[in-house]
Amino acid sequence: MWQRKQTLFLGIALILVCLPFLGLPFFTYSLNEVNYQVTAFGNENLVKPEVQTKGYFILIIVIALSLLVSIVSFKNRKRQLMLTWIALILNLSTAAWIITMSAGETASCTACETTRLTPAIGLYLFLAAFPFIVLGYFGIRKDKKLIDSLNRLR
Repeated sequence: MWQRKQTLFLGIALILVCLPFLGLPFFTYSLNEVNYQVTAFGNENLVKPEVQTKGYFILIIVIALSLLVSIVSFKNRKRQLMLTWIALILNLSTAAWIITMSAGETASCTACETTRLTPAIGLYLFLAAFPFIVLGYFGIRKDKKLIDSLNRLR
């Protein structure tokens, strides 16, 4: 199973998608000299230990589960293609949602003196999973075409 290129690509994407669960922030920003960070679990105030949950972790879990099931279902290529496509769409939509919610959080504060939104390592790791999912998808498609052409020869 792990000897196939697309399985390695999907495995790397799975690791990259799950790394934000270690507490790596997606964004850091400051409002009125109070520092916040956006993690997989929501917006955290770095001064007081309060967290405003946004629900990013649910989408990240769904992406990780679809990648994991896609890796395991290597014998059913049609299901593997569908699950990889779902993971691809969810990865892009979750990244877009994180970016827009974080930008909206800082833009909504009109009375704030300074708002500085800085991307952090978690966002880069999450976005780095996108090319690996795409490479895995094309590898699965190539495998499917090869198997279909061999079936036609029989």
